[in-house]
Amino acid sequence: MNRQTAYSFSRAALLASAALFALPAWSAPKADTHEEFGPEWLVTSLLLGANGHDRDAGWDRRPHRRDERWGRRHDRRSHRAREYASQATAQAHSAHRRGCRVSGPRWSLDWDAHYRWALDARPRELDRETNRRSERLNRCRLNQRYYSRDRWHDHDDGRGGRHDRHGHGHHNRDDHRYDQRRHGRRHRDG
Repeated sequence: MNRQTAYSFSRAALLASAALFALPAWSAPKADTHEEFGPEWLVTSLLLGANGHDRDAGWDRRPHRRDERWGRRHDRRSHRAREYASQATAQAHSAHRRGCRVSGPRWSLDWDAHYRWALDARPRELDRETNRRSERLNRCRLNQRYYSRDRWHDHDDGRGGRHDRHGHGHHNRDDHRYDQRRHGRRHRDG
């Protein structure tokens, strides 16, 4: 028995004995007030407490706190699901825009589907799915960069100069051919 339970029992015993001594004085109904409440009401209210529940009967003393805890957990879960759904759809849009060959529910553009799935998923699962999408998207970006047209052709750097993909500036085709031979690549005329 813990200290709080022992305290409750001792308090109940003390109040019951006080009520038994006061019973004869209170048991006679008062003629002028029509009250039918006697010492039973006093003993019952003192034993049960202010909220009407027996403190030792296993009732939650603070049900509002239980509801608040549930609400905070639900809010956190909902917030995490919203963040996940937004990130998942952004990654899916990026993959589709880049022309990556992706399919399946992981790459769905439906925000609601991602949100519903994330509500019941553990944070670890959300991180795993996000990381898998990121890895696949990075592979797609690297493949696009590797197989892009600019790999073999020079391009304008936007500053008025021309550069190859390694950032080497050149002014005429002969310099470009020299750069290509120096790097071990053949120059293709375009």
